[in-house]
Amino acid sequence: MISFDSEPFAYSTDPPPPGGWYPNESEVVIPARLSGDDQAFDLLLFGPGPDVDDYAILRAGGTPTAVPWSSNSFPVPVIGRFDGDDLERDIAYLYQPGTDASVALVASGGMVSVLTDVPQQLGFTYPLAAPYRGTDFPDDIVWFDPQAAVIRTWRLGSGVLNILDTAIVAQGELGLAPGENIPAIGDFNGDGRADIMWHGVSNLPAGLLDITDVLWLSQSTPEALAFDTVPKAVGRSYRPFVGDFDGDAIDDIFWHRSWGMTAEGPSVTTTGASFAWFFDQAGGHEAKAFTLPSDSSPYVGDFDADGCHDIAWFDAVADSLTVWRCLPQERDFDCGSPFSTPPNTAPVGVHWGF
Repeated sequence: MISFDSEPFAYSTDPPPPGGWYPNESEVVIPARLSGDDQAFDLLLFGPGPDVDDYAILRAGGTPTAVPWSSNSFPVPVIGRFDGDDLERDIAYLYQPGTDASVALVASGGMVSVLTDVPQQLGFTYPLAAPYRGTDFPDDIVWFDPQAAVIRTWRLGSGVLNILDTAIVAQGELGLAPGENIPAIGDFNGDGRADIMWHGVSNLPAGLLDITDVLWLSQSTPEALAFDTVPKAVGRSYRPFVGDFDGDAIDDIFWHRSWGMTAEGPSVTTTGASFAWFFDQAGGHEAKAFTLPSDSSPYVGDFDADGCHDIAWFDAVADSLTVWRCLPQERDFDCGSPFSTPPNTAPVGVHWGF
């Protein structure tokens, strides 16, 4: 059985921020280990543009402390272990597509600094940061550029965002068809290296053929990033959520199918079963269907520390959270009773990917 205790999370700062209480209604809250404390996440409060304040909530030493920082632009935060000399902490690469103004946010000694002398990604691309070579190396970045139909990679070394080399390859050479491809990042064969599962969203309404799904299994080495491609068939349109849902130390995917709510209720044309894919050491999978009791948003985490990821279903209308507790080695869930949640709030999700 899983239960939760509720307690306030008190921020502290000296002097207090202008206007008193924060954050305001417009910050994006991003969990990250900015200060390198492996026992607790820090929070990056990012307010896009010049009219919203920015803070880093650092929790090193056990006392949350708010540290102001300033970003007056509209970057895309890319979070990863980008310091090859300190793999215990995260760096925030504030990517500004189409410009040469990207910067990096670095926390050290309870302070936050902005580094401007960092590499630039000038294209409009999707960044995917993960340990493709394993956790003994910095996180590398795979950049997906669907307009140019190419994949670019940054392999990082020692220092902050120090690029050892770059590469570019046509997306078709890695099995990605033209169109919308949604990535899910995890270790889907248990070899300690991050892989990417690509879900090609159905293009039938646009008169195009369905897109082939493909799994990229990392074959990366310390000297190069490389992937083997394995064709898959997800079908229709789903949202992927990654976790180890059977406790075998191999990441799995829960494919969530929304109810497709309309003013009259669930849409019969889009409502269907969700699926869990339980992966094995070869990158193969067993699929199992699950029926959802309501139109809720899933949040994945090992809430009872048993080595197996659970799923919390958040119902924003009813202000409730229902937890499916993973049953280790059984490839099934124990569906519990709902918990009441604070009104007009939502949990901060921690997911590997974007």
